[in-house]
Amino acid sequence: MLVHNSNYLTLEKVVEKLGLVFKTNKEFADWIKGFIDDTLQPLIDKTLEEYAYEYGLSNIIKFKREKLIKDMFVVAGKNYALSVIEDEKGKTWYDEPAVKITGIPVKKKTAQKIAQTHLPEILNDIMTGKDKGIIKEKLAKVKEVYINADATFEDCFILGRLSTFNKYQLGNKFIKEHGFKFKSRTSPKARGVILHNYILEENNIDTVFPITEDMMCKNCYVLPNKYGVDSISWEDKFPHEFEGLFKVDKITMFEKAIMTMLNRWATIAYGSLINLDTDGAIDDFFGY
Repeated sequence: MLVHNSNYLTLEKVVEKLGLVFKTNKEFADWIKGFIDDTLQPLIDKTLEEYAYEYGLSNIIKFKREKLIKDMFVVAGKNYALSVIEDEKGKTWYDEPAVKITGIPVKKKTAQKIAQTHLPEILNDIMTGKDKGIIKEKLAKVKEVYINADATFEDCFILGRLSTFNKYQLGNKFIKEHGFKFKSRTSPKARGVILHNYILEENNIDTVFPITEDMMCKNCYVLPNKYGVDSISWEDKFPHEFEGLFKVDKITMFEKAIMTMLNRWATIAYGSLINLDTDGAIDDFFGY
């Protein structure tokens, strides 16, 4: 049986206690590799051998080095970013560490294009402790590009699974009698699905299937429309039958899809949110 788990070990306290100062990332990498070979690996091997011996067994557990990381920024569980200077295959990034992001949808094909293009750099800036004012300036420029872009629904969406949807269903009969009076705590995604399914039935559209609970779907905030609903959802490609009915609310999408994600990181890194609508000094004074 093969079991693979990655364990992350910080050597920050060791470096501090030894009073070491590294002028370059290569110096840092060379020291780490020596420390692993001369100290850490023998200690791990001996510990595992003694543990196995207590049970009359031979140790078959093996640890091997993977990435050498200059900085690591963890939000929760498998939601983190790494600043890598060398990987397990010996590939190096000594001059400019490579940013490896896990659990944050900024580089997946399903992520917003604006996220794929700009956010890895900004996340790296947050992770490495760049001045908050510099990050705000960059974000302000990204927001301007985002708002002024000729973006389609396929450029701006949030992807996720539609869970616990059935209890929020309204039904077309109810909607015809009462309008889109959503139940309390109905999520934007669920509101968009209810609207999606309503339009299909009302217009006898049989080329697009209704969305049901537990399906993966895309969701996007929209500008005021004749339905009075603030979001629309769809499963795969945005239905051409919906074109002309809605326009992307790019300001809300930027806040919900971009800023919300970044501020999870900013709160940990700076102890406060990044607010593009206020002055930085006031931000920091009040802790926002």
